[in-house]
Amino acid sequence: MLRPFKTLARSLWKHRLFTTINILSLTLCLTSVIGMLLLVNKLVTFDNFHQKGDRLFGLEQGDHKNPLSPGTVYPVVERLKADFPEIEAYTRTLTWDTYLLGYGQGTWSVTPDFVDPDFLSMFSFPLRYGNINTALADQNSIVLSAELALRIFGNINPVGKEIAWNDSLRLKVGGILKPLPGASSLQFTALMPMQWLYANTPYFRQMTTSWEDRFLTSYVLLKKGTNPSG
Repeated sequence: MLRPFKTLARSLWKHRLFTTINILSLTLCLTSVIGMLLLVNKLVTFDNFHQKGDRLFGLEQGDHKNPLSPGTVYPVVERLKADFPEIEAYTRTLTWDTYLLGYGQGTWSVTPDFVDPDFLSMFSFPLRYGNINTALADQNSIVLSAELALRIFGNINPVGKEIAWNDSLRLKVGGILKPLPGASSLQFTALMPMQWLYANTPYFRQMTTSWEDRFLTSYVLLKKGTNPSG
């Protein structure tokens, strides 16, 4: 019963260089195939947890001088909302700067994403604490990721608590997110209203009137029954 295996073993050992090359090639091929399958699965499942995903669209902007790209000017989405009744809601997202957050005796460097009020109602990022309809309603509010909230407050509900912001300002915690899905193209540690940035950053206010500077990302939510192709 063992003779065929002994013969095979002797043959493999006799041609061990050729055998090693074949085994390594087979291993590499299998690894590549597995990697491709994982990548395809990730691409297929990426962002598919958004309940309104079939009505969510990211805008691209371009002209005869500049190719289409995800970067948009600040006013464009507001103009689209005013001109096209098919648009139910919109939001812009922007990472602007790093700020110093303080609570108790601790301080943390935070780089928030600034968004419009409808962000949480458009995208399916559920809150552990707070209400998606009011969490960003006040321009001085902030929504924290689950990980950041745990580091700062521990296992409590901190909604309504005030935190120091760049030493001289105060923000109120409007909500705490549940852990963000890994298969999300949007990853952030904190959310703040775009209106806060407008009120507190003169340079940003200047940029919001420009139809040339494409510096943020814009999304629209179409009304149910709307054909996006026109």
